[in-house]
Amino acid sequence: MDCASEESEIRRALDGMAGIRSLQFNLGERELAIAADDPVLQQALDAIRKAGFKPEPLGDTGSSAAAVASPTGFWTTWGKSLGALGLAVAAEGLAFAFPDSVPVKALGMALAAAAIALSGFSVYGKGLAALRQGRLNINALMTVAVTGAFLIGQWPEAAMVMALYAIAEAIEARAVDRARGAIKSLLALAPEQAEVRQDDGNWVRMGVKEVTVGMTVRIRPGERVPLDGIVSLGQSAIDQSPVTGESLPVDKSPGDEVFAGTINQAAALEIRVTAPASDSTLARIIHAVEQAQSSRAPTQRFVDRFAAVYTPAVFVLAVAVALLAPWLMGLTWMQAAYKALVLLVIACPCALVISTPVTVVSGLAAGARRGILIKGGVYLEEARKIKAVALDKTGTITEGKPKLVAFEPVDTGLGQQALEGLAKSLAARSDHPVSKAIADGVSSATQEVDEFQAVAGRGVQGVIDGHTYVLANHRWIEERGQCSADLEARLAVHEQAGRTVTLLASSERVMAICAVADTIKSSSAQAVADLKALGVTPVMLTGDNLATAQTVGTQAGIAEVRGNLLPEDKLQAIGELQQRMGVTAMTGDGINDAPALAKADIGFAMGGAGTHTAMEAADVVVMNDDLRRLPETIRLSRRTHAVLWQNIALALGIKLVFLLLAIFDDASMWMAVFADMGASLLVVFNGLRLLRQQAVMVISAWIYTLIPAAAAIIGAAVAVNVRPGPTLVSAIQHFAAGVVFAAAAGEILPDIMHRGSPWATLIGGGIGVATMLLVKHLEALAKGPAGLLTVIGIDILIDGLVLGIGFAVGPKVGLLLTIALTIEVLFLGLTVATELGESVRSRARVVWITAALVLLLPIGALLGAPVALLPSPIVTGFFAFGLIALLYLVTEELLVEAHETPDRPWVTAMFFAGFLALLLLEEGIG
Repeated sequence: MDCASEESEIRRALDGMAGIRSLQFNLGERELAIAADDPVLQQALDAIRKAGFKPEPLGDTGSSAAAVASPTGFWTTWGKSLGALGLAVAAEGLAFAFPDSVPVKALGMALAAAAIALSGFSVYGKGLAALRQGRLNINALMTVAVTGAFLIGQWPEAAMVMALYAIAEAIEARAVDRARGAIKSLLALAPEQAEVRQDDGNWVRMGVKEVTVGMTVRIRPGERVPLDGIVSLGQSAIDQSPVTGESLPVDKSPGDEVFAGTINQAAALEIRVTAPASDSTLARIIHAVEQAQSSRAPTQRFVDRFAAVYTPAVFVLAVAVALLAPWLMGLTWMQAAYKALVLLVIACPCALVISTPVTVVSGLAAGARRGILIKGGVYLEEARKIKAVALDKTGTITEGKPKLVAFEPVDTGLGQQALEGLAKSLAARSDHPVSKAIADGVSSATQEVDEFQAVAGRGVQGVIDGHTYVLANHRWIEERGQCSADLEARLAVHEQAGRTVTLLASSERVMAICAVADTIKSSSAQAVADLKALGVTPVMLTGDNLATAQTVGTQAGIAEVRGNLLPEDKLQAIGELQQRMGVTAMTGDGINDAPALAKADIGFAMGGAGTHTAMEAADVVVMNDDLRRLPETIRLSRRTHAVLWQNIALALGIKLVFLLLAIFDDASMWMAVFADMGASLLVVFNGLRLLRQQAVMVISAWIYTLIPAAAAIIGAAVAVNVRPGPTLVSAIQHFAAGVVFAAAAGEILPDIMHRGSPWATLIGGGIGVATMLLVKHLEALAKGPAGLLTVIGIDILIDGLVLGIGFAVGPKVGLLLTIALTIEVLFLGLTVATELGESVRSRARVVWITAALVLLLPIGALLGAPVALLPSPIVTGFFAFGLIALLYLVTEELLVEAHETPDRPWVTAMFFAGFLALLLLEEGIG
């Protein structure tokens, strides 16, 4: 089970089978958990075998499926694929060199058959199994297409298609394994052995699975922490980034918690183990991410439903072409059959089906690496829609470590020490942060408390020496009717200073004021600013008094603050925010805020590394207490959603282009397999870019080169079929020149001269002009098509170089260049087809020559994008070189040569139409 389409096949094979309670797929580990009774389980295994798969039960060891279901060795796979490719090339060569020799033809057929057998054995096995069950998957379609091509005499092409398909499958599997490896690499963070102290005082290295709770483990400087634990001896700095995503090391001393997979940096530590290896924080992260992978995101469900319709529809279209094309299009039966076989290859839904899961897995892994645990693709997608975030105050916006800053007696009937003793006795029984601050802040001895009770949203109460006392917030004291004007004035002083007031009171009167202060986190203000920049409204919901909440809100930059809220009030506030603003998230500690977290569309729990409850309570767990992870999650969600729809658009767009070429032009099976597997590889690598933020622009440039590349191929295909007149060609020339001039000379060059070094721009531009003069000289030496193709090839390479640098400089620059170059390269495709139309008889060959030329676009982009890593003046120089060279070519090829013959005025006006069109588009983008 290597991809989402195969998962869907297994799911269909088992759906509806009586006795199966549930199916849980883990594509990352190639595992399937089936909840069923033993007799039914055997039937399920038989059904999986009939579908063309080989299930391997894990048994009782619990070992990963990777051990039993690991893919075939890399070199074994590539050895077969490359061997098959060699045989296919030999068969093609024999057919080309000796077209009329019967013995050579027989040898070529044998070589082709050997190539198909070597590269397509597993494809045929799965394909025949699918056909027997009436299913149209990729293997079934390839089986029919390759067999059909062989039978109608296109055996060299059949062999080549199968060999190329096998190579593309190997590359795709390798790429998908990168997404799986991103999850599995988390497991490698924790060492397999630990240095454990024995009863006799000696230290022995043991497997972490043998270490039990309570044992003492030593971690030397530079080593990874093997298990969760509490520091018992030593002080050091721990790099917690692998688990929490924190960028700076955290100081640890006795009593502090450490997590498996983190790195000890400074000095040796001894820790007391608090959890077995199977239940460490790291293990829980990995388990949660694996569980998240099994949940299907909304886009994935949509794609699966679409693919279920798309493939049968194209299959029916292929049958219709085979039967009707001879009557409607004047084709021979053999030509119609060949077109139908090409359509069968295009019908493969692989690129579409794989476009979503690899992107979702990459997004989940990218979040986990940053300390953001997202519990499913549905939340990864939904986070982008968040319009409001409700933030708890204590522990979310503030440090959550309040300190007692003032203890003021109100009832002078008892002494200070007696009042402190009463307050501490009640506070010591509560785990609330404010109560803890009071208990830690006074030194008096505690007394026995009877009938202790925590009152939600109000405080605590208990009986001491037969008298009932409360430790209450301002609201509860008001409800008890114990507030006076003098007391209100004293409380207002503390609350306006941002302090939380808690009052000690008996049944008759208020006895003391406890003022507790909590400091705002250094990251909170930045997080709030980031949320606002994303169009998200932050709202503070707290049970603290309104004056204190407003003070903290002002410091954090939050305009809407609601205080004195009980848990049920928070629920009501979440509902009101949902009605007023839309999708609302709630952020809290996962314990006190559990009802509000459940009510919100998406619940964020902070500090998940320290509490099991937080990991269970929320949809997204932030493994540290850094509030900036919230806007980062929203940005990740938006990037993931963008990549998902990029993939869907790319997969469908490429399919549509080649579908039209297959029906109305001389498209071949080679083109079809390139369209299918090229699209598959494209969406896989596009999804993987979520894992490497620094590579996003590099890969974006490579992805976007496909737009002008497709334009060139379409231009060539139109030219060889429609044969546009010189006036129309000239009009397109002028429009393309105007677009390129507006983008390069009107927008980008002035911008880089303003931001960069003028001297670098001048030198780079000068080298660009000199280079193009040399190229024009070479064109003059090489007369005819060779000279033309040389210049156009260099032009396209420079286009790719400029596009690569443009995306590395910024997405807006890259998008502008994509638009401009799409129009320019469309014209180049027309030019190639027009110039070669007379010397090259085959229309398909003209299109293929154009396709070969546009391969220089992604090559140029890959060369250009890394330039952005160089010092700024060098980047400016390279960019100026590419832009000036591009402008020279446009001036020479699109304007000067266009006016060697007189044009109508409206044709010349097309230059200004293109110029203005690009400026209007730029205004819309900017």
